[in-house]
Amino acid sequence: MKKSKAARVVAILGIVLLLGMYVATFVAAITASPYASRMFMGCLLCTVFVPIFLHILIRMFQMMSEKKEGSMTLHELHQQRKQEKKENKEV
Repeated sequence: MKKSKAARVVAILGIVLLLGMYVATFVAAITASPYASRMFMGCLLCTVFVPIFLHILIRMFQMMSEKKEGSMTLHELHQQRKQEKKENKEV
């Protein structure tokens, strides 16, 4: 399956988000912050929900960019409408 550039960017963003969250939780635990246990619980929840959310987002990108027979992608539709507006202004 061919991955789009946007899907890769979203996946990398998710990795950076999760790693940053783990580092922040680790630092809070080392410094014995009073909210370290809450950060750990938040980290556990986000470990499950962030990848699910990103997977849904990537699938939406793929569905919007698929080209079906007799139809056009959202980008092509946007370009067509932009061209029509430009032509209407000229007339």
